[in-house]
Amino acid sequence: MKLPVKDASSSGFVLPLVLWVIAILAFASTFVYAWVERAIVDAALTRDRVRVEEEFNAALATVLYTMVRQPLSADGFEIYENDAQMSSVRRRGIENPLGEVSLGSRYIPVDGRPLKFSERSIVSIQDNGGLINLSLYGPIEQDPARYEEVRRLLSRFGVPVEERDPLINKLLDYLDPDDLKRPAGAEAPEYRERGRALPPNVPLVTPLQLRSVLDWDRYPALWQTPGLFDVAGKGSGAPMNLGTAPAAVLEIVFGITPENAESLVAERERSRGSPYHFRGIVAPLVGERKLNYLYNPSDTYRVTLLAPKTRQRREIGVTLTPIGQRAPWLIDYILDLPFAEAHAARAQLATSEFPFVAPVPLSR
Repeated sequence: MKLPVKDASSSGFVLPLVLWVIAILAFASTFVYAWVERAIVDAALTRDRVRVEEEFNAALATVLYTMVRQPLSADGFEIYENDAQMSSVRRRGIENPLGEVSLGSRYIPVDGRPLKFSERSIVSIQDNGGLINLSLYGPIEQDPARYEEVRRLLSRFGVPVEERDPLINKLLDYLDPDDLKRPAGAEAPEYRERGRALPPNVPLVTPLQLRSVLDWDRYPALWQTPGLFDVAGKGSGAPMNLGTAPAAVLEIVFGITPENAESLVAERERSRGSPYHFRGIVAPLVGERKLNYLYNPSDTYRVTLLAPKTRQRREIGVTLTPIGQRAPWLIDYILDLPFAEAHAARAQLATSEFPFVAPVPLSR
């Protein structure tokens, strides 16, 4: 009886095949593991983003409630120990509208200082009166000092000397209601020629609208962070408030060094409760232009919400309308904007907690 002879060629084929199958399975399992791991990370990030979204909504509601309920001083929204004290302050304010508001035990600053709202989110409130108002085309054109201020702003973001006046004239043409074109400016025909949206000839709500002004979009530094959005805002029509202006704005307005601007901000924070002390410090810089500046907040604000962990950022424009028929505030805009490293650094400066205000119980 003959025994079957083993085919050497078939055994040589089976071994590589088995090795290939093992390699493919190993690769597939690695791929599946990586995919599952990434899916878990994405799910966790999505969960965190949803939670941050909830916190952003809660933060905005809290800020609006505080703005409407709490008295406003030169420093911000004052918070008192009890309703009786707050009612007394309001009563004195009605009796003497021009008097100073009594300081509370705590307050919410409106100079853009970041505050911890929760473990995930940071909130800051910036009085638009403390930012540079580029919508006041009349004062910019009629006041040489104001014109020079805008020149310094453009210089800060790398606009060449020869391009600054043309950009300012294009901005003025974009805002004013007439069809007369300034030297190197631009009116409707120039926008049509380039296929751009026509100038609305109305004041700006947010500095991001300046990207629509002819040639302003040619300078990337204006739109980076920190950039134009950090120093310019929606104007209230009133003079600038030096009491809430950030250091970068003071640097531009007065043409001083960053160190001197930071020193002014630090001195302003130390002089809380003594507003005339800070006015005396900036008096040499203000000079004869006293009517160009105020020291009390306006009725328009920018609320910034940051979530460093999920890198989320939201900017909300708020205008207080105490006698409004529909609500005591108006939301000008809500923008979800990119989160930059500068925002992460800013969030780390939030060493104080947001001082929550207890809601008023409903009366039956």
